[in-house]
Amino acid sequence: MASIDNFKELMKVIPHHYRLNLLKGEIKIMPVKKRPYLLHKLAFGTRITATLLDDFCSSQGGFTLPTAPPTVLCPDASVVLSTRWNTLPPNEQEEAFPALAPNFVVEMSDSESFVHDKMCTWIDAGVEE
Repeated sequence: MASIDNFKELMKVIPHHYRLNLLKGEIKIMPVKKRPYLLHKLAFGTRITATLLDDFCSSQGGFTLPTAPPTVLCPDASVVLSTRWNTLPPNEQEEAFPALAPNFVVEMSDSESFVHDKMCTWIDAGVEE
């Protein structure tokens, strides 16, 4: 079983064209598929004001979820509202994989069964949409 520390060390040495997730203690290498149109619409087509939205992440960002076994997931896209982001102390806001679940996630580049497992994990961790 891999730990969050194992995952972080692997992220330092693996080529950036790989996308990794730590799902319930198991490191998964995911295919990277570009969905620029959908990500563009999500990032720029929304009417969310800057006071509500604190962070928009692509698949290059990830989150340490409050689950056991250890889980770090990197969604294809995610949104964290300011009210949730500001619950983190400033030093944790600088972490590579902050310890929180985003408010909204998009998963679109994995197998159907794996997406289902990931979405169940996201919802269990506190993702709302």
